[in-house]
Amino acid sequence: MDHVSTTRHTMNVWGGADCSLVRFDLAGGAQLDIDEMIHDDIVFLAFEGCGWWSRNGDGARQERPGDIIMRRAGEHFAIRSEWIAQTGGVCREIHLSHRRLAEWAELEASPVARLDFGDGLLADGALSRQLLALHARFEQNHEELEAFEGIAAWMEQLAARLSPAAGQARMGACQRGIARVVDYLRTHYAENVALEDLAGVAGMNRFVLLRQFRDQVGVTPHQYLRIRRVVMAKLHLRAGMPLAEIASACGFFDQSHMTREFKRRTGLTPTAFIPKSPRRGILPQYPRGGALCEEA
Repeated sequence: MDHVSTTRHTMNVWGGADCSLVRFDLAGGAQLDIDEMIHDDIVFLAFEGCGWWSRNGDGARQERPGDIIMRRAGEHFAIRSEWIAQTGGVCREIHLSHRRLAEWAELEASPVARLDFGDGLLADGALSRQLLALHARFEQNHEELEAFEGIAAWMEQLAARLSPAAGQARMGACQRGIARVVDYLRTHYAENVALEDLAGVAGMNRFVLLRQFRDQVGVTPHQYLRIRRVVMAKLHLRAGMPLAEIASACGFFDQSHMTREFKRRTGLTPTAFIPKSPRRGILPQYPRGGALCEEA
């Protein structure tokens, strides 16, 4: 398990690249601000002892205990805490790659194939409590089979609870040109990328590219590039790379620049995110299947 901390909030991360679990502990009475972040993975989360405002391209909304929050891979968002109990709050998250969800959905008769993210929020106290309890149990007990069965059963309950209407189409809503630009930025995040280069990748002029990218992804190409650098910095931190090397490898001007961007988009400093123990995988490989959607 990786452990990260600050004087106010603490975070624990465990699991593998395609499926990981996160626990974010919020200090009582403190403020949390996360500005313009994007998850590489699909995220399901629930929390207790706190509430916050979440903002994305569709506007702002309140997210509170008893809610299940679903964030699509590539979806940008920002968070500002509304309240945190004096005894503190906790947010528990399941992170799944598109590949893992696709393989799961390909299983015959699986309700996960009909999973509809809708507006990304489901008010269901029972499912929320189940996620919190399941997550807490697996934090203490790393039995792979039990973890797989528990998460699979919870996901199927969630899928059965949601409408099957067109969720898959919404998850993969990048036209081919913009999808190529996203792939390019994900690969060339450490470089000084020029707008002319992106226009060539997309096969459209610069002004159309900027408008289409923001409409489809929710942020500008430059914002996406900055967020991608932070995402990759987190991976390098978990691997134990020195801070100065990470700053250079991820395209930041220097270590101070990386620290400012990292704090802005995670609520933690890079030093606080350095793992205190080796990574441990807990979840098995799912049976292989086809692709569910194009990753944003």
